[in-house]
Amino acid sequence: MTSIPPWKFGLSDAEVRYARAQIGFQIHEAIKGRKLDNHEVAHVLGISPREVSDLLNGHFSRFATSKLLDLAKKL
Repeated sequence: MTSIPPWKFGLSDAEVRYARAQIGFQIHEAIKGRKLDNHEVAHVLGISPREVSDLLNGHFSRFATSKLLDLAKKL
């Protein structure tokens, strides 16, 4: 799957970061609501425990927007 650059949609860098933060926050809330440990969440999402830690610590910029959307769908 090819990622489309955000500027093709007329989005500024700040708008892309804000969108990522909003998606990431929803993922964070869903993870906390499930009361699973990082290894269990990693298994459900198909990512490493380190990436789960990044999500829970708010490091959403480490993920492409499309990756965050894919993770949100899995929850």
